[in-house]
Amino acid sequence: MLDVKDQSVYWTNYDMVQAEIMFLTKGPAFDTKRIPASAMFNQYFDGNMSSPVFQELREAQGLAYAAFAYYGSAEKPADNDYFYGYVGTQADKQAEAMKGLNGLIRDFPRTEGGFAVAKSALMNRLESERITKTGILFDYLSAQRKGLDHDVRKDVYEEVQKFTLDDVQKFQEQYLKNVKYNVVLVGNREKLNFKDLQKYGKVQE
Repeated sequence: MLDVKDQSVYWTNYDMVQAEIMFLTKGPAFDTKRIPASAMFNQYFDGNMSSPVFQELREAQGLAYAAFAYYGSAEKPADNDYFYGYVGTQADKQAEAMKGLNGLIRDFPRTEGGFAVAKSALMNRLESERITKTGILFDYLSAQRKGLDHDVRKDVYEEVQKFTLDDVQKFQEQYLKNVKYNVVLVGNREKLNFKDLQKYGKVQE
């Protein structure tokens, strides 16, 4: 996992109609207290069909055949969190799709209705989810690796009930808005817009 000091675009040629694009960044050092906020952010930002990523990139603008974004927590206390945003689009829509995804990451899309749906969905999932069979062992080991002595879903459930849309926006502004991102891209060299790629950093094949 690289420290993104200067933004770069890493691309590779592949004969295909679409372009596959990801924005990646290394997050701060792991902190268990950040898990509830990141869970709420993920559910709101890209957790359902009413989320900003789905609505803006697929429904409203028709720029993507697939799009998602995710803030991930580190697996061990010595590691860092991370974030990635993905968009798969037609090659001739590459510039617009990248601008759209980058815009969503940088400028927080507020919708109270979307937040209410996301909060309800997350609560319902936590209330109905059951860890059974070998999942008990794997979840126990995962918690151990994180330095936890309990099921972190308990923390998430308790904190989510208190969250507001402002809290989700604060999370985005603190960890995503002004950070640097590397871009990785797969596409046909004959169809990629290299002039536009230069906006996102040093372009390297």
